[in-house]
Amino acid sequence: MIERAEHRLRLLARRYIFVPPLIPYILPFIPHRGLIVDLGAGYGTVAIMLAKQRPGCQFIAVDLDKTRLRIARRLVSPLDNISLLRCDMMSQDFRDVSVFLLIDSIGYLSPPKQTELLIRCRRSLLPGGYLIIKTNDHRPAWKYRFALLEEKVLSGRRMFYPDSAWLTGKLLETGYNISAIHR
Repeated sequence: MIERAEHRLRLLARRYIFVPPLIPYILPFIPHRGLIVDLGAGYGTVAIMLAKQRPGCQFIAVDLDKTRLRIARRLVSPLDNISLLRCDMMSQDFRDVSVFLLIDSIGYLSPPKQTELLIRCRRSLLPGGYLIIKTNDHRPAWKYRFALLEEKVLSGRRMFYPDSAWLTGKLLETGYNISAIHR
């Protein structure tokens, strides 16, 4: 049984409403073989959906929240190409990564930590690898304020969603080529 109403609501929303529309945008960037690391994976819904589509890839879903990972463990049990790792997304040095996923997770880090994470991911990516980021922008303002309020109410955490101009500058500064998909 899912431990709290917050987790039940968030898991259902991600599994059936928010994540499925993202998969067609992400899947073309996921190779058929390679290491895919989902940083701040939460319940693992993105990694699980992608792992089903790419059985030749090895997925690592990283999250600090033990309750979310306990729930994720139940969801990944039929899959043998996904591992769950409980740690801070900044604490591991991965090597030879084909794709890093930061789906609604970069905002948990302060701006200096976001920059550090971008650098660390860049160093760990294979040539031709991808860093896929999905985050809330500051526009429209109502949506941004709602996202901040939602996270504060549900988890008590302060979020640091990067402005798209700031994030674009940091990505260029740290050596990434950028393709933006807005939906």
